[in-house]
Amino acid sequence: MKQRLADYVADFLAAHGVTDVFSVVGGGAMHLNDALGHHPALHVTYNHHEQASAIAAEAYARIDNKIAALCVTTGPGGTNALTGVVGGWLDSIPMFVISGQVRYDTTARYAAQFTDGLPLRAVGDQEYDITKSVAHMTKYATMLEDPNQIRYVLEKAWHLATTGRPGPVWIDIPVNYQGGYIETDSLPGYDPAQDDARLPPPVDDATVQMVLEKIRNAKRPVFHAGYGIRLSGGQAQRLALARTLAHPRPVLVLDDPFSALDRNTEDTVFANLQEYAKDKVVFLISHRLYHFPQMRSVIFMEDGKTTVGTHGELMASVPVYRQLYESQTGGQTHE
Repeated sequence: MKQRLADYVADFLAAHGVTDVFSVVGGGAMHLNDALGHHPALHVTYNHHEQASAIAAEAYARIDNKIAALCVTTGPGGTNALTGVVGGWLDSIPMFVISGQVRYDTTARYAAQFTDGLPLRAVGDQEYDITKSVAHMTKYATMLEDPNQIRYVLEKAWHLATTGRPGPVWIDIPVNYQGGYIETDSLPGYDPAQDDARLPPPVDDATVQMVLEKIRNAKRPVFHAGYGIRLSGGQAQRLALARTLAHPRPVLVLDDPFSALDRNTEDTVFANLQEYAKDKVVFLISHRLYHFPQMRSVIFMEDGKTTVGTHGELMASVPVYRQLYESQTGGQTHE
């Protein structure tokens, strides 16, 4: 299928779950601006300065643990974005940067074949080889010199941005290639095997058990939870750990310890509570009634009236309780 290269880029981002793009438009990125701005699955936020766009993309990933694309134009458009990219590099924030570039045949890189080794500073209008500046603050930085390599560079950039220790990647696309058409069915892809071979090995079970043993034997353990936990997708597990660690007091009062957790992690929290607090009295305040069949006793308060009993007793004697429970469980009693 023939497709404009800029549209192929927009489709790639959408297919990989990107929903937001931060951008400042420019002539060197005109086709990218058009493709991203008109794609139905992408929302583009246009800022007044590229530094704002870069920092917005960094903050977006920092908060949501999800990549937002950054699109800037050539020359100063790219250099203005460097502060946000450095922030992403230093804090291991995944960023996907796409910049426009002058026509490839008016770049100093292309002209080098005609100068007998004499390096040129610039050839095209507002030209700057941005990859030389960002090479030391990205996991991957490349200028697209062959339109048929677009699938390869996009796949490689995405993989490196999101694999191992995350970080920014940067693809520089000349404007004539952005607006050109490619045959998408014959594009070569990227094989991550060689890059993955350089990743550190996973932590072995013996190390995990050693850490757990040290925690178990510690008198006053302190967990200093770094940002890497969120980056690795372990935030829900961290919350589960923090909410279910044993407390030195005989009575625990937990006010909705399941908030902001998915159902599987809720089950983990409850199982850990039963294990770590089995010798304590636990008052668990929650509106998630689907856990209540596992409670030894339920205190139900409604309209100034308090009913105490097992889950089964309340299901049989309190219609409002039964209605609430069945509304959360789809009518299944789970008894």
